[in-house]
Amino acid sequence: MNHLRADIKYATRSLWNARGFSLVAVLTLAIGIGANAGMFSLVNAVILRPLPYEDPERLVAVRTANPVRGVDSMDSSPPDYFDWRDQSDSFEELAAYWSPELNLTGNGEPERLLGAVVTWTLFDVFAVRSQLGRLFTEDEDSPGGEPVALISDGLWRRRFGADRSVIGRSITLNEVPRTIVGVLVPGFEFPLEGTEVWIPGRYSPTDPSNPTFEAADYRSFRILGVVGRLGSGVSIDEVRADLGTVAARLKGEYPESNDGYTVRVLGLHEHTVGSLRPGLLLLLGAVSCLLLIASVNVAGMILARGADRRREIAIRVAMGANARRVVGQLLVESSILALVGGILGCVGAYLVIPIMTVLAPASLPMSEAVRVDATVVFYAFGVTALTGVLFGLFPALYAATPDLAGALRQTANRLTTSARSLSGIGSLEARINNLRAIPGL
Repeated sequence: MNHLRADIKYATRSLWNARGFSLVAVLTLAIGIGANAGMFSLVNAVILRPLPYEDPERLVAVRTANPVRGVDSMDSSPPDYFDWRDQSDSFEELAAYWSPELNLTGNGEPERLLGAVVTWTLFDVFAVRSQLGRLFTEDEDSPGGEPVALISDGLWRRRFGADRSVIGRSITLNEVPRTIVGVLVPGFEFPLEGTEVWIPGRYSPTDPSNPTFEAADYRSFRILGVVGRLGSGVSIDEVRADLGTVAARLKGEYPESNDGYTVRVLGLHEHTVGSLRPGLLLLLGAVSCLLLIASVNVAGMILARGADRRREIAIRVAMGANARRVVGQLLVESSILALVGGILGCVGAYLVIPIMTVLAPASLPMSEAVRVDATVVFYAFGVTALTGVLFGLFPALYAATPDLAGALRQTANRLTTSARSLSGIGSLEARINNLRAIPGL
């Protein structure tokens, strides 16, 4: 411990004496570590962190596919949804939805909101409850049901000032008056980030609510996303086999609309992230290369600086210093540089992440969860420790194994040259004194 304390003190003094070098090295590392931390925070929020729902591993997305036409994922029709729900035993609950934009009028300035038309079972799928009022009932989600609406916590606070008497009040959505029956808990925004109002779909298993669609074409009206919560102990493979059987049955019963169509089941997290995973991992790899380049540059700077210190280290080794101790002391210097660079990098990532989330595309899921949390900090300091070893070890080994004889010879030559210079000065002074002693001078 005493050795470590002495090494830290010596390294700090050495780096302070080389402030220009230290500043450039720290800023170079801060850029690389900060870019890594910022990108990892995005990967962590979108890919690594589980969905913010109860038992998220049991949530699945059910999609329609048509391999004959080369379509591997598309929405489903209301009749197919009802048949999947009624004929499958694999789900605890199944729900359908789609996401229109809705015009909110009355009670203030008109506003355009992102809404969701959902079945009443959606909130059971996600185990979501209202913080005020209640959820939809099955009757309200049936054809001819009462026009009602649920609003988000954000809309309740922004538009209604968090007034608890909002329950029972009427709002107009797309020129249809609806009664607010509940306010959902904060943070629930399914199916899209920014969803602020939910209304019941009131779909029928057999008859379209839209008069422009004939009943015969109702199964071809594929507009609904479908999500489900698996039953306890049910695997995705089991539900795939179960729904595959149902799809085969529907193909035989309704060949005009269902021939060639099958069912695809994905974990909801996989469905949400989808094609974003390769791109985000590629970006993380790119900023990791940036950190590697920064580390190599700093290692080169340390090597250049170490060339001037080889005589100092050679003298220490000649006087009996342990090479392992010398390497350790040099690694302490690189670790201090990496630590300061890591701290500055985390601060930079913390400041830049809000800008990243604003500039991120609207389709990026869970971007509101991007932040510098404990996981990101641990990652950043793990990267910092690895970086300190990466750029510090080779220069330390190189500097700690000098050409002892050559370094000492150079030192001796410098001392001899200095002595000769002093001797020459003494001889010159003697000659001047002798000249002064000559008469007439």
